[in-house]
Amino acid sequence: MSDTTDDYFNEFDLLIIEIEKLIESNGKLNLNKIKEKRNRINIIIRSISIELRELPTGLRTGYNIKLSDCNSVLIDIDDDIKALDEVELIQQNINNMTTIEILGHAEEIQKKSLNSLANSKNIVDTTIDIGTTTLKDLEGQGKQLNRINNGVEVVDNNINRATRILRSIMRRMATDKLIMTFICLVIFGIIALVIVLVLRKYNIIPNGNSGNPSNSTMQTNSTFP
Repeated sequence: MSDTTDDYFNEFDLLIIEIEKLIESNGKLNLNKIKEKRNRINIIIRSISIELRELPTGLRTGYNIKLSDCNSVLIDIDDDIKALDEVELIQQNINNMTTIEILGHAEEIQKKSLNSLANSKNIVDTTIDIGTTTLKDLEGQGKQLNRINNGVEVVDNNINRATRILRSIMRRMATDKLIMTFICLVIFGIIALVIVLVLRKYNIIPNGNSGNPSNSTMQTNSTFP
C-alpha cells in the first residue's frame, strides 16, 4: 500500500517539474497542456487521500506532511495558471477592441493599480502606526520594569536594615538577660542574708561567735566581780 502511495508522490513531483518547464518556456501557448497536467494532479491528490485512509497511523502522519507540502506547491502553480488565463483573456479582448477601448481598458488597469498602491500604502501606514504604538508600549513597560526594579532594591535595603536592627535588638536582649540574671542573684543574696540575720536574732540558728573562748571569759568576769 505504501509503495503505491510513493508512486503517486513521485508522479506528482514529475508533473510539477513539467508544468514549471511549460510555464517558463511559453506559458501562454502551453496553457492547455498545463491545465491537463494540473487536472491529472487533482486525480493524484484524490488517490493519495484514499490510499492514506488504509495506512497505519504511524505511516499516515509522515505522508500527511508530504501531502500538505504538495498542496502548498499547488497554490503557487494555480496562481501562475490564473495569471496565464488573465493574460490570454486580455489578449482576446484586445484583439476584439478598438483603439479607444484599448486605451479605456488600459486606463482602468491603471486605476486598479493606483488603488492597489493606495491600499498597500494604507497597509504600510497602519503597520507603522502599530509599530509606533508597540514601541511606546514597550518603552512604557521598560520604565515600569525599572520602577519595579527600584522598588525591589528599596525593599531589599529595608530588609537588610531590619535584619541589622533585629540583630542589634537580639544582642541587647542577651546583654539585658545577663544584667537581669546578675540582679536576681544580688536580690537572692540579700534575701538570704536577711533570712540568716532574722534566724540568728531569734536563736534559730547559732551565732558564729558563740564558740569563741574570749567571749565566754568576758561573760564570766562580768558575772563574778
